[in-house]
Amino acid sequence: MILGLKRGTVALAPHDPERERVASKTIERLWSIFCDVAKDIQHVGSTAITSIKAKPIIDIAVAVQDFDEVMALSLALEEKDFLYRKRENHEDESLLFACGDYSNPGGIVTHFIHVVKIDGSEFINYINFRDYMNTHSTEATAYEALKLRLMDENPIDPGREKYFDGKKDFIAEKLTLAQLWNDFERKFTHIEPINKGWSSDNKYYAKTADDKQFLIRTADISQYEHKKTEYENMKRVAALGIPMQQPVDFGVCNDGKSVFLMLTWMEGDDDEEIFPLLPETEKYALGMKAGKILKEM
Repeated sequence: MILGLKRGTVALAPHDPERERVASKTIERLWSIFCDVAKDIQHVGSTAITSIKAKPIIDIAVAVQDFDEVMALSLALEEKDFLYRKRENHEDESLLFACGDYSNPGGIVTHFIHVVKIDGSEFINYINFRDYMNTHSTEATAYEALKLRLMDENPIDPGREKYFDGKKDFIAEKLTLAQLWNDFERKFTHIEPINKGWSSDNKYYAKTADDKQFLIRTADISQYEHKKTEYENMKRVAALGIPMQQPVDFGVCNDGKSVFLMLTWMEGDDDEEIFPLLPETEKYALGMKAGKILKEM
C-alpha cells in the first residue's frame, strides 16, 4: 500500500482497500481523543471513493459543535501525531490537523483531519460528494480524468493550490447534484442539469433505477408562495386532460434554501431546432392545435 505524499507535490495512486482499513483505525484513534466533543467522524475525500485514483493521503472529517472545545484538545491530538495546521481565513469555517513530517519542506504527509461544524454545510458536502461519487460511476470517472489532467499539469504545486483550484467548478456542480440526489432519498441513478428553456429556474433531468424520468425545477425559497401557486395551477390544468407534463410533487429542498417542482419528463425534440424546418402547412396545423389547447386552459 502506498500511503503519504511529499508536501508540495501532486501524485495519484490506484484505489487500495487497505486505505479504508487505515482510515477506520485512524477514526478509532480520533474517537478516543475527541470523545463526546465529536458528533460524527467519517472517512471522506478521494481515498473514500472506491473506483478512482487518488492522492495517497487519507482525509477524515470530524463534526463538532464548538471549535474552542477542539482547540482545548490540541495538545492531546499532537501527542497522538495529529498536528494543528493554522490556516488564514479558514478558522471560522474549519480547523485542520495533519499527520506527517512538517520539519522540512519535502516531508511526507499521510492524513488530513478536517474539523467542521456539525450544523454547517461542509460536513454534509463531504458525505454527499463521497456517496454520490460511489453510486454514480460515470461522474466518478469524469472526476478521476480531471484529477489526472491536473496532476500532469501541476506535478510540483506548492500548497497544491492550482490542483485544488482546477477542481473547484467540477466539485461545486457535483455538490449541487449530490444535494438534490440526497434530498430525494438517493433514488435517482442519474441527474444532469438542463441549460435550456425560458424559465429562470434551475432545471434538472432525473432518472430512477426503474427508468422513471422526471424534470425537477428549483428556485430560491423566497419564491415559495409563487411556486406553490404555479404548482397548484399546473394540477388544475392537467386535470383538464391537456397533453402536458404531469405535476408530481412540490416542496422544499437544499436545507430549506430552495423550493422544488417535480414534473414527469416528456421526450421530444427542441422546438427551436425542429420548428423552422417544418413545412408551412404543418406549422399552421400546430398553431391551430396550440390555440385550441390555450382556449381550454
